[in-house]
Amino acid sequence: VKKEPIAGKIYFLPDGKHLSSALINTQKRDAGFFNHPVLITEAERDSGLIYFYACTKERPNVIRALDMALRIGTSSVNDGPGVLRLAPDSNAMAMETWVNLEQRYWTHFSDLQSWDIDVRIDPNDLGKLDSRITELEADQNRFIYKPLPRPMTTMEPGTVLMLLKEPSSPTRGTPVLILENTYPNFRFLPIKRLEDNINFAITTKTQRYSTAPRTLCLAISKEPKVGHDGTPVVLLEPDSPELRGDS
Repeated sequence: VKKEPIAGKIYFLPDGKHLSSALINTQKRDAGFFNHPVLITEAERDSGLIYFYACTKERPNVIRALDMALRIGTSSVNDGPGVLRLAPDSNAMAMETWVNLEQRYWTHFSDLQSWDIDVRIDPNDLGKLDSRITELEADQNRFIYKPLPRPMTTMEPGTVLMLLKEPSSPTRGTPVLILENTYPNFRFLPIKRLEDNINFAITTKTQRYSTAPRTLCLAISKEPKVGHDGTPVVLLEPDSPELRGDS
């Protein structure tokens, strides 16, 4: 592609073996990922980098079950938060197409090719992507969803973040509560679901864990109450989503 990248426009990602940049190959190795349309959401003019989501005509089962995709509309009519309407002068995709929000990728703009149809999302609808991503992160789908990088310098104490695990781990990360931010250093406490704590629920699943005594654990609650064994609770802010389970 020789022209400047356009946010909200559909492009084509060719076979990874023929790309001049190695960036995308370090993020995705599945051959089925390539030779498909992609939706650019952001472009950096100085670096030549673009950020994009993969598009697909059939959503994987997990993506469909978690509603982790937005459909590309067929007109400029607003069909709701789950549909990205087209720009007024845009053509439509030849078949039903979904934007897979499982992960946002990046590569050099020179790696992309023009799509054979001029398809552009209405700029006002790109905000639907951010809204759905925020909802996915708030839903705590941390075992599947890959949150976007966030600036850490201004992260306030009391924020729940994901602490990344080793690549070999079966889960991407574990939640932690930030106590102090002296970027790039942080003080934090781990958060664990009660069902994973041997002191609260003795099950086959929890017997492999070694955790602190009950008196050294504080429950996280949406409402003021007395915690276990007379302990206080850690209150969530009124507008904060709850965790996936009792923690």
